Amino acid sequence: AAATSWRPGVRGVETSAQTAADVLNERSELQRLLAIAQREAVKHVLEQQLAQRQAVDSTVAAEGNTGASSPSAAIVDAAAAEAAGNSAQERSAPSLASAVPPPQRKDRVNPTGPRIYEPFSRYSWDQSSKFVKVYLPIEGLDDLPEEQIKIEYRETSLKLEVEGLRRPPANRRLLVSALGGAIQPLQCSHVRKANETLLLKLRKADDAATWPSLDDSAVKKELHHKEKIQANKSKSTSELLQQMYAEADEEGKAALSKAWEDGREKREGKLRKPVA
Repeated sequence: AAATSWRPGVRGVETSAQTAADVLNERSELQRLLAIAQREAVKHVLEQQLAQRQAVDSTVAAEGNTGASSPSAAIVDAAAAEAAGNSAQERSAPSLASAVPPPQRKDRVNPTGPRIYEPFSRYSWDQSSKFVKVYLPIEGLDDLPEEQIKIEYRETSLKLEVEGLRRPPANRRLLVSALGGAIQPLQCSHVRKANETLLLKLRKADDAATWPSLDDSAVKKELHHKEKIQANKSKSTSELLQQMYAEADEEGKAALSKAWEDGREKREGKLRKPVA
């Protein structure tokens, strides 16, 4: 039967041949891991482990060359030296866990591209003769550093970006590409209010101007309405009715058709009425 050995504090070795094969396999595995490792701390740990395995191989080879009567005992002695080296290494070498940085929060940073922002779902605004004020409730605003609030004021546009909020979406944006009126960017500001509300103060360029909306949607709607009225002045009644019918929904089209038929019947009735 093959000789077996065991010593306290050292892994059990079933046979000398099996232990030698295990050491060789471990050395090959360490060499493979070292070849693909990228971090310096990981390479350092693997190089120390590989050096210890090579020392075990050297001890086994020396025992074999000197004709030692118990190769298995030599292997176990080498394993004991390895265990002692491992203990010293654990005290001095950095751990693999500490060498690997913690993963980034996916809801705050997109690792494969630019930062992703979600639009603010709630805000309100009002105005005075000099200022337009925008109110944005932001949960977690009281704990948010000032550098994570980015605001860009331009003469006719506004962009607000808030980054790193505790609750998703972590990154939010308010973008008004065309304001309801012109502003003076250098005189605009923001302030944190109670109940975690961010207040943007937009200084109007014209104190007499009244904004119909925060963006230019109301201005565009009014301009379109005026242009439409001006264009309709040169159209006949029939053309106007055709335009109204084309722009109406199904219910409106039904009402227009009925009114047209009623009008036609009245006109035909007057034509058929006998003259006294």
